[in-house]
Amino acid sequence: MAYVELDSLNENITFIKERRLELEAEMKAIEQEQENGYRSLQSQKDNFLKKGAAITEEEAQNFQGKLIDQQQKIDSRKQEQSQRLNEKSFNIMEGIQKKLKEFLTEYNKDKKYMYIFTTGSGLDYMVFKDSTLNITRDVIRGMNEKMKAESKK
Repeated sequence: MAYVELDSLNENITFIKERRLELEAEMKAIEQEQENGYRSLQSQKDNFLKKGAAITEEEAQNFQGKLIDQQQKIDSRKQEQSQRLNEKSFNIMEGIQKKLKEFLTEYNKDKKYMYIFTTGSGLDYMVFKDSTLNITRDVIRGMNEKMKAESKK
């Protein structure tokens, strides 16, 4: 038996760190776009209100409808982008898991472990772990080499 610490893999495998940073940057861009959209709506509202008493009830109702429409479009766009980002994140994690399994299959050919467990924050089902069975460093080194070689192809 052996085990791998998932927290360490996530923090030390270059490919995983790069994908995480990429996803975080995309999420920030989505949030920034929404924030800019809301700022634009506020600016439109401020400009409209500068007309003061000259605003008719009909103009106010039309403007309010227009603002609500634009807000719904902004929110809808954020929802669509967030959904795409979640799908991308899922696909990345699925791909990483597949690559990890492939690596561990190859790694284990000469090690002959019957079981390789994962452990980490919130996933620690093992009550006792003998640190001599920890293969995390080998896996990090091997996965970094494997991913680096694949990125050069």
